[in-house]
Amino acid sequence: MTEQECKELLRRVRKAQFELRTKEEELEQYKNDCYTLTATDYSKEKLSGGTTYDTSDMIARLMQLRDAVNNQWDILIKLRLEANICINNMHDSVNRALLTQRYILAKSWKAVADRLSTSEDNARGYRHEAAIAEFIKSNKN
Repeated sequence: MTEQECKELLRRVRKAQFELRTKEEELEQYKNDCYTLTATDYSKEKLSGGTTYDTSDMIARLMQLRDAVNNQWDILIKLRLEANICINNMHDSVNRALLTQRYILAKSWKAVADRLSTSEDNARGYRHEAAIAEFIKSNKN
C-alpha cells in the first residue's frame, strides 16, 4: 500500500461508520413515523390531486431503508477487517491500540486518550502521527 492508500483506508472506515449511524437514525425515525399512522377517515370528503400513500408504500420504504442499513454494515465490516489486518501488522502495541480505538471502534479522542492514559492533545497529536507513520511503514509494499 502507498502512503496515500493507507491514510485513505482509515478515512474510509471512519466515513463508513458515520454513514451507518446516519442510516440507522433515518431508519429509526421512519419506524417512529410509521408508528404514528392513523386510520383513514372515510367520512371526510376526498380531495383530488396530490399523492396518496398507503401502508404498502410505507412498508416498501421501510424495507428499502433496512436494506440500505444492512448494505452499509457489509461495507463497514469489510473495511474494518481490512484495516484491522493492516493495524495488526504494526509492532508497537500502543500505536495498534490507538488506531484500533480510533478507527475500528470509532472512539472519541478523549476516550482514546483515557484508554492510553495520556492527554487528549497528546493522543490526537504526537501519538496519532507516530501511529499513522508506523501504520504506513508496516503496510508499504
